[in-house]
Amino acid sequence: MNNKKNYLINFCLLVTCIGSRALTSIFYIEDIDSLRFALSLNDYDISNLQPHFPGYLVHHIIIKPIYFLTLNTGLSFSIIGGFSVYICIVYILKFFSISLKSKEGIFISFFIFFNPLIWLMSNRYMPDIAGLAVLSLSFYYFCNPKTNHILGPLTFGLLSGLRLSYIPFLLFPLLKNFKKTPFKNKFILTFIFGILIWLLPLIFLTGINNFFEIALNQTNGHFSDFGGTIISNNNFIDRGVHFFRSIWADGMGGYTYHRSVFSLFISILLLFFLTIVLKVWSKIYQNKFFKVLFVSIIIYSVWIFFFQNIIHKSRHVLPIVLFLIPVLILSVFEFNQVNKKLRTILLSLFLIIQGTLTIILTIQHKEPSAIFQVKEFVSANSNKKTIVSIPLINFYLKAHGINSKFVDSDDHNIQNKIQLNNNTNDIILIGDFLNIIQTKNKYFKTDTTFYHNPFVNKMWSEITVYTLSEKN
Repeated sequence: MNNKKNYLINFCLLVTCIGSRALTSIFYIEDIDSLRFALSLNDYDISNLQPHFPGYLVHHIIIKPIYFLTLNTGLSFSIIGGFSVYICIVYILKFFSISLKSKEGIFISFFIFFNPLIWLMSNRYMPDIAGLAVLSLSFYYFCNPKTNHILGPLTFGLLSGLRLSYIPFLLFPLLKNFKKTPFKNKFILTFIFGILIWLLPLIFLTGINNFFEIALNQTNGHFSDFGGTIISNNNFIDRGVHFFRSIWADGMGGYTYHRSVFSLFISILLLFFLTIVLKVWSKIYQNKFFKVLFVSIIIYSVWIFFFQNIIHKSRHVLPIVLFLIPVLILSVFEFNQVNKKLRTILLSLFLIIQGTLTIILTIQHKEPSAIFQVKEFVSANSNKKTIVSIPLINFYLKAHGINSKFVDSDDHNIQNKIQLNNNTNDIILIGDFLNIIQTKNKYFKTDTTFYHNPFVNKMWSEITVYTLSEKN
């Protein structure tokens, strides 16, 4: 009877996760990263960055049949997102040996379910939440090798083809598990198999020479050019501020400048809970699983601080946020100096306020992003006009079927190209690049500025469009 009840509870949780994400699906392409994954559903080709390297073939194999059935990009990504949230909840509870029916299990489940960053990312045209689910699986099996000693290395290998940037989070439990296992040969073979199961088909699809050329170019580009790493953006203070803000504001809904009053209430409660964490830290840290988790979070934090684009992309803190939730809740329940009833009330209040904030953000997420609004504006006004912008915005517009003449703002011959195209008439300038075009009897006027809430998506949250007019 208990087993039937457990199955029913898990089934209801699964349906709720998928159903909630399906209802909040978005049906537009909100940024350049989402565009590449959307294009890959119809034409998977990493040589054209559809998607970008390393190709995320594991995610593509999972989502392609769903897309074939639904014929809807937004719904397909949301179904994967909802299922992934369910996996995260189940395996976080497994890791901490908590029943879904317990008070701790209920709070952890709801906190993950209603977390703003997790919900928004589960609707994005991205593989991050699916990667988070596999990360949860792999972390659990590495820390519980007696459950199944091959699932840790197998899921580690699969994760490298689903969300490669999450791999540093698993390095410590991987090495710790490898040292202890008596099945070292089987461990290594399973690990290799987990990688080859997606890598060999990807090489076959791309061609071996083409694959290694793409891999080299994209790796060099990520670390030294467009990846937003410490090499291309070496302002330590700026990186530190954005790292903290990504966890505090985007990840937990905390208050920052220009944020709503909901965030202020969340911050007060969050500070109280974090104070409790510090008070009981010495006690909970005695647990060997907490030690592994703490080291893993430190390693991953160092990795993303130096080698990921934490300035513009909050999604990189997802693993930290996911594991911070149960640590916070379990610490509150461990703290005996607060009345049990009061603990429940405070956690419930936090959940209600954060849940309200999350629902508001998901409703805003359904509204077009700034770049999509620009696309709509340009498609209505671009007849026989030249569009000048950064290459990524130009690519976004071209991919949406805009047939204008495009000039990249970083092109050294931009002036000559504009003169050749239309003698400096009828130019739409997207972005603040007024200094790059010389005009004699004309000037740029601000047509409009397009916005979306940066706490929904940091990328291009404000874009100004200029058009060329005659001087009076």
